[in-house]
Amino acid sequence: MKDSTGSAFGSPLLNLEKEIKTMRNHFSGTIWFALACGLLFVPATMALGIFAGPYWAFRLVLWGFLAGYALLLRRWANARTLSCLFPLTLLLALVFVGLPRVTFLVAALVILAWIRSGIYFSGPGARAWVMELGVSVGGAMLVNMLSPHSLLTWALAVWLFFLVQSLFFVLGPDNGATWEDPFKPEPFEQARQRAERILSGDG
Repeated sequence: MKDSTGSAFGSPLLNLEKEIKTMRNHFSGTIWFALACGLLFVPATMALGIFAGPYWAFRLVLWGFLAGYALLLRRWANARTLSCLFPLTLLLALVFVGLPRVTFLVAALVILAWIRSGIYFSGPGARAWVMELGVSVGGAMLVNMLSPHSLLTWALAVWLFFLVQSLFFVLGPDNGATWEDPFKPEPFEQARQRAERILSGDG
């Protein structure tokens, strides 16, 4: 049996360790981002409101937070192109359309799901989308239960929403990574064993 220095037994374990480390980095990174958004929401909205008014400031600040999160996702996915540029531009256009607040928030939620599970962490199968539905709806329900009505309560809602988003990296996503059985023979070894069985008359 080979050890962990470069074998069929060690390589899958090293890959699993790497995936766990990556998951922890994404999880903690989202938590820190949530804290930053919660702390910045009030001063950013007030400062922008001086020039644009509270109506537009609220939406522009949320768009800025979502754009920042999209750039984080791009970095974590090691994407070379700004694939999130079109969805973010679409959301920015919706900022100025004058949609009702609830409609705008739902649109922002859909675009977040598009960027995260449709572009950067799509992967095969439906697991990523199931996780996306869970954390997106869960975060939205938490905000709805909080019923924010002031800048301070909205800051708390933004913090809690992005805090829930960290669960996406704990329970998912399915980005195509597969677990390899460390006791499964390598393809060359499998072929050698099959040839031996044929020559011995057992196969």
